[in-house]
Amino acid sequence: MKLMHVVLGMLWVTGFFPVQTADAQEMRRWDRYFGDSSFSAKHFTDSILIKLRDGGTDSLALQKLKRLIALPDSAVLRSFNPIQKAPIGNIGRKPFVSLKGGYINYQWNYRSNIDTPFLESNISQHLIAASVDLEVSGVLPLRVTLFQRFSNSDVFRDFTDFRVEFNGYAFQQMQAQRIREYFNRMAGQLRDPLQLAGMNLSRDRFLGLSEWLSAAAIRTQYIQAKEKLLSPDLLENEEGDRDSLLAKASAFVSFYESLQKEKLKYKSQYDSLRQAYETTESRLRNIQKLLKGNLNNPENMSALRKVMSASGLSENQIRKLESPINGIRTLAVGRTLPDYSTLTVRNVNVRGINFEYNQHNLYLAATAGAVDFRIRDFVYSRQKRVPQYLMAGRIGYGLKDGTHLIFTAYRGEKQLYPGVTQSKAFPIYGYSIEAQYLVAKNHRISAEMAQSNANALFKPQSPKPDENFWNRNNRAYAFRLRSYIPSTHTRIDAMYQYQGINFQSFTNFRSNAAFDSWNFRAEQSLFRRQLILVASMQKNDFANPYIFQRYNANTVFKTLSATFRRPKWPSVTLGYMPSSQYTMIDSMVYEHRFQAMNSSLTHQFPIGTARSTLVLMVNKFYNNGRDSGFIYYNAVNVFARQQVDFASTLSLNWGISHMNNGQYNYNILEVGTGFRVLSNFTVQGGVKINQIDQVPSKLGFYANTKITIRSLGEINCWLERNYLPGLQHNLVESALYSVGFTRYFTHK
Repeated sequence: MKLMHVVLGMLWVTGFFPVQTADAQEMRRWDRYFGDSSFSAKHFTDSILIKLRDGGTDSLALQKLKRLIALPDSAVLRSFNPIQKAPIGNIGRKPFVSLKGGYINYQWNYRSNIDTPFLESNISQHLIAASVDLEVSGVLPLRVTLFQRFSNSDVFRDFTDFRVEFNGYAFQQMQAQRIREYFNRMAGQLRDPLQLAGMNLSRDRFLGLSEWLSAAAIRTQYIQAKEKLLSPDLLENEEGDRDSLLAKASAFVSFYESLQKEKLKYKSQYDSLRQAYETTESRLRNIQKLLKGNLNNPENMSALRKVMSASGLSENQIRKLESPINGIRTLAVGRTLPDYSTLTVRNVNVRGINFEYNQHNLYLAATAGAVDFRIRDFVYSRQKRVPQYLMAGRIGYGLKDGTHLIFTAYRGEKQLYPGVTQSKAFPIYGYSIEAQYLVAKNHRISAEMAQSNANALFKPQSPKPDENFWNRNNRAYAFRLRSYIPSTHTRIDAMYQYQGINFQSFTNFRSNAAFDSWNFRAEQSLFRRQLILVASMQKNDFANPYIFQRYNANTVFKTLSATFRRPKWPSVTLGYMPSSQYTMIDSMVYEHRFQAMNSSLTHQFPIGTARSTLVLMVNKFYNNGRDSGFIYYNAVNVFARQQVDFASTLSLNWGISHMNNGQYNYNILEVGTGFRVLSNFTVQGGVKINQIDQVPSKLGFYANTKITIRSLGEINCWLERNYLPGLQHNLVESALYSVGFTRYFTHK
């Protein structure tokens, strides 16, 4: 490397190298750091150079040394052309309300026959869904949604849902982008503006002195001068005054050795500055890595705060990265679905307000409104519903998804007796304490205890004051363990729950009996996660208010499954699991549970230039005709389908389905095709041959199309006239029609 730091300084001055930030205070600090003990005018004057020249130093070496020492350290640093620091301010003003995007969807469905769980015919149903994303003042994202359903059904209720909610995901994305922009503006302040310049200066001084001191002529002159000082008799053969010659030799040796000390000083300075520079750059890389990750994760934000604090940012600057709004998990008005805890509020619609906040270990939540205990979609439209309502609040310490302690209180009215749709709504209230402990990020242990008061189904013979609230019949417990072992890729989930006979909450519809339930699930990945094994057992899962339950049931439902996936290999799934079917008799819905064996194979492979997808499925139901309204009881079902796609313009498919349960033999053969007429217009269609027992075969067909009009939206149509198996060993004609429209819009 050529060591002309004068030229280097000029290059800095003229902007050849990127300019950085430096102020007067930083310059004074770096002046003290370098000190200019050697490279200053008082030490390196022309008189010294003249003496060196008179001492026999080569003129070329003298010129190189003169260029090397022409400017002191501080002058070179000041030539680094400091500029003003970029101010950190807000990005331009935003309109009060701006439209960010959304969609609108309309769907009309027609069914000539519905066979389960209700028996209806010629049902026409209209569905309307719309969503709009808004941004208020550039800082508050909102989402407005509308859903409406109406039909001519005697069973399905017409309703309209409307909701305005804080768009937490959009806000998190906005906040993450603000943090990234803030960091980019702060990057210059995280670096010492003159650190790199000081490191380069120390390196150049060190290399320049090393080159000059190790030059052959200079090294020879130094050795000769040392010999003269050690052996003055050698001067007898030289012309000139002996004392003058010794003085020149002594001056050169002293000067040479002082430069050696300076060289070592710059080497030490370069090493320390390089270590500091690499530490700073490492911190900046860590910050960049964290900024590219999920900034909505509290752990990532905590790590980011620590790294930026270590980089020199003040606490006030770091606080600018966070907003109190960051802690809002839910804020919605309309139909919402609060998710509090197992024993208080969960899986219930609330038509009112729902709020949840969690930041800096402060947890708050509240909800209030009318409730509708609809787990299944149907509600008897001709019956007047009994008003029910809920009010609940929560306060706690910690993170909801991490270690926490949360207290919950709730009050309201609900129907206590399942199946009696006109029964009176009774007042209930209660509270719970829930604790969760997070161990090493991969293990969670949680426990909850709740106490309630409601219309007692069982009363002690000698009740004491407040006995109805405090006795164990109004109490419930829940325990859960969730664990993941990374070394073996093992997941474990276990739960136990007990509820007294009189316990009531807004999470379930259990009544008329004390009961306990538990489940255990284990998942194991093998062979680099190509094979996944799952096993679970479960006892007493009660969740539907319209179903009679057997609370003394001791049935344990068992699930076993294995899934194999490997690139370019068929994907295979085997499973033994519980299934259920709902049947309606008069105004009551019954659930029948049984086990089923399922297996499937899916494979994609090329056929020439085409792409083929093959699906094979086999399942077996373990039940009988008394348990089911389907003809599929105790049945073996086989299904196969293959589709071949040709360059995304043409597809061919075929399928076959077979069912046999000893009394019914039902077969379907399907052949279809699809093709793209234009880039925005596709058509599909096919025929189905249906055959059951000895009944003559029936031919059905289906067709669908999708048209995309850029200025309008997407229109889809579906038509199918086919046959369903009847209870009289016959085929019943069924027609399905559907027309839909979808329009997406975004703000440009």
